[in-house]
Amino acid sequence: EAILNFQKSELEEKIEQLKNEIEKLEKELKQQVLKAKKIGVRVETNRTIQEINEDLKIVGVQLASLADVSEDVEKMYRRYLKVYDELKQKSEIVAENKRRMLGEVEVRKQTWKNILRNFLENLNETYKSTLSIIGATGDLKLINLDEVENAGLEISVGFHGLPPTTLDAYVQSGGERTTAVMAFLLSLQKYVKSPIRAVDEFDVHMDPRNRELISKLIISTVKTQRDIQYIVITPGQIPFFDEETNVIVVQNVGGRSEVKTVV
Repeated sequence: EAILNFQKSELEEKIEQLKNEIEKLEKELKQQVLKAKKIGVRVETNRTIQEINEDLKIVGVQLASLADVSEDVEKMYRRYLKVYDELKQKSEIVAENKRRMLGEVEVRKQTWKNILRNFLENLNETYKSTLSIIGATGDLKLINLDEVENAGLEISVGFHGLPPTTLDAYVQSGGERTTAVMAFLLSLQKYVKSPIRAVDEFDVHMDPRNRELISKLIISTVKTQRDIQYIVITPGQIPFFDEETNVIVVQNVGGRSEVKTVV
C-alpha cells in the first residue's frame, strides 16, 4: 500500500507539471495567435509544417547573406521610389506635351503646304506668262514637300519649241539657264512689297541674243507694275529701246564721273 501511495503521489506531481506546461503553452499560443493576426490574414496552404520550416531555413540563409545591408535601406528605397514616381509623372507630362506639340506642328505643316501650293500655283502662271514673252515655255514644281528640311523648287524651261526640262548644265546653255532664272526672279516681283526694285549688272557675260531677251523680259515686267520704280544697272551696251525708259549714263572722263541723260 505504501508503494502504491508513493507511485500515486509521483503521478499526481507529473500531472501537475503537465498542467502547468499546457497552461504555459496555451498562453504562448495565444500570444503567437495575436502576433499572427497583427501580421495579416492567415495564409491557407497545403504544405506541411516541415516544408514550411525548410523554406524558413532557406529564407534565413538568404537574410543572413544580407546582414551587412544598412538598416536605413528601406528608407532609402522609399525615398528613391518617391523620386522615381515624381520623374515618371514629369516624363508623362513631357510626353503629353510632345504629343500635343507634334500635333500642332503637323497642323502648321499642312497649313504651310497649302499656302505654298497656292502661292506656287499663282507664281507658276506668272512664270509661264513671262517666258511666253520671249517664245519660251517652262514650269515650276515643288519637290519633297513632305520633308520640310529637304523640300525644294524645281525650275524647268524649254526654248525653240522644245518641251520644258529641268535646269541642267548638260541640257541648256549658260545663257538659257540665266534667262530662265531671270524670268523666275521677275515673276517673283509681283509678290514683293517694295516701291523700288534694282537689277544690277544682269547682263554680265551674256551674249547679245540673251541680253536682248532678258531686257525684253524686264521691260515687259516693268510695264505691268506701273506703281513700282525699277532701276536697271548695266556696264555694257544699253539694250533698252523703249520710249518710256529713262536712260542715265555715268561715264568716267578724265578721272571724273559725268552723268548724262539720254533723251
